[in-house]
Amino acid sequence: MVVTLDIGENFDIHPSNKHDIGNRLAVLALADNYGGQEIASGLLYRNHEIRKNKILVNFDYIGSGLIFKEKSGEDLGFEIAGNDEIFVSAKTQILNDGVEVFSPDILKPMYTRYAWQETSKATLFNMEGLPASSFLSN
Repeated sequence: MVVTLDIGENFDIHPSNKHDIGNRLAVLALADNYGGQEIASGLLYRNHEIRKNKILVNFDYIGSGLIFKEKSGEDLGFEIAGNDEIFVSAKTQILNDGVEVFSPDILKPMYTRYAWQETSKATLFNMEGLPASSFLSN
């Protein structure tokens, strides 16, 4: 699987930019089947830790590190919810190799998600320029 959240098109599951998708698939095939050393995937959700009123999300395929393509702390596609599972927009901060997610409206967080809306855009990338995949924590 390659993530295309940053090169797809709203309301069209068949994006016109097939070149970049093909390149990502080729790099993935080289890494998985032929021992290529490139980072072949964007960030994939690994797990999360609840830390008081915040959630720290950990990822696989972090490569050289994490970066937001938008200003940190603004609406970056992360949402957070308590036990009632009512999600609200969350603030975020890169913390080492993870992302800290929080909201003053959620005092006891239980769940978080990223790029979960129908027209979400990619904001979180690894330093190699590959976007994070959408996820919902469990």
